[in-house]
Amino acid sequence: MAVDLHLLTNSKNKKQRRVRQLKEYFDALVTDLTTASEHELKLLKKPFEWWLQVGKKTYPILFKIAVDFLSIPSTSCECERCFSSARRTITCDRNSLSRDAIEALQLQKNWIQRRVVKSPLAELAKHVQNVDKKRSCQVIDSNSSTPTSSLEGSSTSNSSTSSSTSTPTSSASQSEPPYDENT
Repeated sequence: MAVDLHLLTNSKNKKQRRVRQLKEYFDALVTDLTTASEHELKLLKKPFEWWLQVGKKTYPILFKIAVDFLSIPSTSCECERCFSSARRTITCDRNSLSRDAIEALQLQKNWIQRRVVKSPLAELAKHVQNVDKKRSCQVIDSNSSTPTSSLEGSSTSNSSTSSSTSTPTSSASQSEPPYDENT
């Protein structure tokens, strides 16, 4: 004895409703384009906004499908950046962090970088960048003709086992501790 499952689950009615709503949408699209006001035409140029303002009320089933498709990013660059950032967060020392902790860390990092939330860390990062700029300007001024990094002023031995360094030659790098390649 065969049982027709759509009678039990009412899936045939759902399918008919979806098809009917899709036909209504396509039929109304022609009239919307020909009789639309200037404001409505501006909305038609921005599909996501149209679905949020008009389509959600008129076509609730199609709205869910449209939001799913319109929310897909056109490139994967931002996703790639997130994974690279997460790789820097999850180190050998932090490999036992929970999924929720990693998500919270990544969200906080993103929000601070985009200045969504105020944080003293953002001020600290800005201060560090300013100090770095000042140091690089001092190195350029001390050498006057050729810009160099503060590490070029000290010459190190080519041997990887040697830990001795010679004294730095530029005045900007004399205030900094000598560079040690083994640290």
